[in-house]
Amino acid sequence: MRRRVRECVTWAFERNRDGFETPVEFELQVRRAQRTAQRYVAWLLAQEREGPFEVLGREVAAELDLEGRPFVGYIDRLDRDERSGGIGVVDYKTGSIAASPAEYAEKIRRFKDFQLPFYYWARTAAGDRVTRLVLIPLKDALLDVRPIVLEVGSGIGIDELERSRKRMIELSDELASGRTPHFETTKDPAPCAYCAYAVACISKPPPENRRFGS
Repeated sequence: MRRRVRECVTWAFERNRDGFETPVEFELQVRRAQRTAQRYVAWLLAQEREGPFEVLGREVAAELDLEGRPFVGYIDRLDRDERSGGIGVVDYKTGSIAASPAEYAEKIRRFKDFQLPFYYWARTAAGDRVTRLVLIPLKDALLDVRPIVLEVGSGIGIDELERSRKRMIELSDELASGRTPHFETTKDPAPCAYCAYAVACISKPPPENRRFGS
């Protein structure tokens, strides 16, 4: 198994070798990714032994119309618990994330994170019974994988997810109105990659060093 994982990681990186500036950077990132992948697979196998599940899809399109405004995203992984039939929405994270389920739930309550609530409503609209929202950290190749899991109903309430949905609608209305004189500068450099004004912005945060599974 370990050999197969190493081969798959190496193959994936070889396909994108042109994205690395130097051979040294390429080799360093391959080794980090291999360590991270080994830990991830070990965790995945342990999860399967603890509670059987089926992976329904990867990079699953999530589309949702909220009062006439289309929202689109892609879910990293979609699982089905073989005992309960509940659906789990899984998102991989290579950057910093909340340290605990309670901290992540609080970010949702404070409207600091909309990604998994959006996926929840997208899959619910598609007919799924979503029972858990999962963040899987893959940043540190030297640590075991410790996912952040929110059980819907206990870890996060449906009423709280509904508040998040309503806030998404409010924010989209504000963005479309053209009445916002100034947008608050983000502290996270990742969204800057999708901003049309990133080149001209003097307030954007410095970019993080490009790395995988450091």
